[in-house]
Amino acid sequence: VVSTQSTGYTNDEAVSDCATFFKDHLECLNIAKCYKVTDASLNLLVHCSKLRILKITSCWRVNDWSVRRIVESCREIQQVAIDDCRSITKSLMFDLNEKGVLLLEAIGEGTSEKWDLSESYLQRMFRF
Repeated sequence: VVSTQSTGYTNDEAVSDCATFFKDHLECLNIAKCYKVTDASLNLLVHCSKLRILKITSCWRVNDWSVRRIVESCREIQQVAIDDCRSITKSLMFDLNEKGVLLLEAIGEGTSEKWDLSESYLQRMFRF
């Protein structure tokens, strides 16, 4: 589990380092509210084959393209937290739902039929 949540210093270099150094072991990544992170570094997560949970809430520079690539490449992915991501579309949210990925903190009404109701699980995983 790697969490850099709400650190103003987390940028593409930090995410790239995580993807490179922990690629064979990274299961959960929380980069929520890391406003400097872009698709350039997120794209490297496609090599993290054990990634199960990704929290990118308030990552304003991340778009559908990189999230789609991660979900398609990381076969173990189960949950994605996407909220306040200004470049993420509802179309992606529906597609992720169709693939069976649990959407955490999903934006908008009716965006997802599936919700992770286990707050204690998330608190342990992301150390809120």
